[in-house]
Amino acid sequence: MSPEPVTLLVTLQARAEAGKRLRDELALLAARSRADAGCIRYDVLEETDVADRFVLCEEWLDEAALVEHNTLPHVGSFLAASGDLLAGPMQVKRLRRAS
Repeated sequence: MSPEPVTLLVTLQARAEAGKRLRDELALLAARSRADAGCIRYDVLEETDVADRFVLCEEWLDEAALVEHNTLPHVGSFLAASGDLLAGPMQVKRLRRAS
């Protein structure tokens, strides 16, 4: 049996006046993350109903690929930079395919 892919939806709300900078940081994170081993999908979406709210749609080959991704320098750099840009904590949801 092959490992099951890991799918995440991560919601981030920018602080007032920080939307453009967060958008730029997310674009850089996505470009680097797409090159990570085990990355199947890494999309940055922006909500249309709420200003400066972003959703990451991530899909990883398996749990090990996600764990490895989270240890890489570009993730640490994003987390350090985003601290001043976010209005609150990131919301992370794990999803699985419905059978």
